[in-house]
Amino acid sequence: MKSVDMPSLIRRSDVCCRDVLCAVLGLREIETSIYWFVLGKEAQVPEISRAVKRDRTSVQRSVSVLISCGLLTRKRLPVSRGRKYAYTSIPVPELKVRLNDELDGYYGVMQEQIRKIRSPSEKEK
Repeated sequence: MKSVDMPSLIRRSDVCCRDVLCAVLGLREIETSIYWFVLGKEAQVPEISRAVKRDRTSVQRSVSVLISCGLLTRKRLPVSRGRKYAYTSIPVPELKVRLNDELDGYYGVMQEQIRKIRSPSEKEK
C-alpha cells in the first residue's frame, strides 16, 4: 500500500481500515500492520518482526512512530541485564475516538482556509 491521501481515499470503493489509518494519521503500511498485530496482546520486537515480515530495525523505528502517535504503549519487562519491552496497541474504541478527533481537526482547518479564500477582485479591496 502506498501513501493514501484523503481525496483519493474518498473516491475509492475498496477502502479498508488500513487505508483510513494511513490517510488520517499519516501512517505507513508497516505501522498499520504492527498496530493490528499487537492489538489485544503484548508483543516484543522479534515477534512483531516475524509477523510483519520486516527487519528488527524497521520494526523498532515504526514502533517509535506508533508510540509517539499514542497508538502503542510500551511496558518494560524485568530482565537481569539490558532492557526488554513489550508493546500493545490502544483498544479499537480509543482508536476510533482518535480518528474522529483528527478528522474533526482536519475539517476545522479546511473550513477556516475556505473562509479565507478571496477572488482577485476581493483581494484588491
